[in-house]
Amino acid sequence: MADHNDLAPKEGTAPELKRQPDHMLITVNVNERPVKLDDREQTGLRIKTAAIAQEVPIQLDFVLSIVRAHGKTSVVGDNDPLQVHPNEKFVAVADDDNS
Repeated sequence: MADHNDLAPKEGTAPELKRQPDHMLITVNVNERPVKLDDREQTGLRIKTAAIAQEVPIQLDFVLSIVRAHGKTSVVGDNDPLQVHPNEKFVAVADDDNS
């Protein structure tokens, strides 16, 4: 019989993060590097946080954009909800706006 305590979050883990088997993760690309996400429903901040955790050299204050057809990009704000798809491409660049 399975021990139901195995299903409880382990001490020191973030309960808001889902642990998915690798075959259930969605892989997108941030700055040409693969980033595995645990859910199709994301925000710009969650994508950047996952990328940083997976050693993509960006920072949380970078501007995230999704790459659309023909190389056009659209900015994804930190709180903007979006549904990601496998192999979708994102770019994250430093915000150099000094105005």
